Amino acid sequence: MLADPPLGLYVHVPWCVRKCPYCDFNSHVHKGALPEDRYVDALLSDLESEATHVPGRVIQTIFFGGGTPSLLAAETVARLIAGIRARVEVAADAEISLEANPGTVERGRFAGYRDSGVNRISLGAQSFGGRQLALLGRIHTAEDVPVAVAEIASAGIGNFNLDLMYALPEQSLQDALRDVSAAIALAPTHLSHYQLTLEPGTVFHSRPPALPDEDLADQIELATHAALRSAGYRRYEISAWSRSILVPLSIIYAKKPYKKIPPEQGIDELFVGGRANSILRLRRDRKRIFSWRNFFIVLDRMMHWAEAVHLRPVRTIALRKAEKW
Repeated sequence: MLADPPLGLYVHVPWCVRKCPYCDFNSHVHKGALPEDRYVDALLSDLESEATHVPGRVIQTIFFGGGTPSLLAAETVARLIAGIRARVEVAADAEISLEANPGTVERGRFAGYRDSGVNRISLGAQSFGGRQLALLGRIHTAEDVPVAVAEIASAGIGNFNLDLMYALPEQSLQDALRDVSAAIALAPTHLSHYQLTLEPGTVFHSRPPALPDEDLADQIELATHAALRSAGYRRYEISAWSRSILVPLSIIYAKKPYKKIPPEQGIDELFVGGRANSILRLRRDRKRIFSWRNFFIVLDRMMHWAEAVHLRPVRTIALRKAEKW
């Protein structure tokens, strides 16, 4: 029997200020004050249920993804991390990552997250081009990104990821190279560099923007990858680049909980918050552990095909079931 691989925890925060037209994640615009206390209670209850599948095992990495987790108050994140530690064993040196939108960063916010236990930030830059950011529906400007990075540094958090997309609407090869150069200049420890795709169920899928053609997208990929390699980044996964010689501990739905381990070990993941299903390797197999609430979220994603044949009522049922949970 194989030894248990490292164990990671993904915590989903579903709220956004604005739903991006390319986003097919389980995220929703919420008006008014967020029900933070109620949601933390629900997450911790969810964790208690999921944790029954991993008795005695130690959490090596925690990733708060979304949505926009940086909408949560630092006090909420502190309560959540304390609640996690009270219910499962978390390694003393666990890497605890939180996704942040540069447009939701208030001065001093990262210092609060640091005090709560967060020691890594994943910042959704996406582009440094003002025109591209506007077309992507982002709420931040290009100038907000270096300001956020400076805030991360001033908070004493030295480990951060930048999310960057390419083959964007109206993007030229020179635009894409400028984006990569601007990202490299900020010296992130990790870069998520991925091509924009038009996913079913999104605004961009129903009303496609003008994207670079296949030849130009290929040129952008080759040139930007060469620039990243020249800057000392190592590509270890399709869209993931790191300055470390070891790969991150886990890759969870394009999120990057960055924890150094040998690549052959693999990773088990627990998911809480209605994002997806947990994935655990039991004996020599990897098996998926479903909760009924998460089942309806997964069902909704599987039902995207219904839109193509005008079966909208079927998908609506799945959405309503998920919302009830």
